[in-house]
Amino acid sequence: MARRKRVRRDPAPAEIQRMCAEIRKSWNEMTHRVRAGYGKNYEAVAKQEAWSPPMIASSDLEYPVEWSN
Repeated sequence: MARRKRVRRDPAPAEIQRMCAEIRKSWNEMTHRVRAGYGKNYEAVAKQEAWSPPMIASSDLEYPVEWSN
């Protein structure tokens, strides 16, 4: 049995980027935050005020002895 020739072609990378940008234009800020990974869902994002980088004490860092006073 012969295979059918594929009728559709895959979109080019530039086409994918353009289509994704069009989709993202319709997102509100909350949807953007969920999609960007600020939380697992809308409720988690709503509870979280703002992302901040992790903070560590400088005493936990290892640095060369010549840097100490």
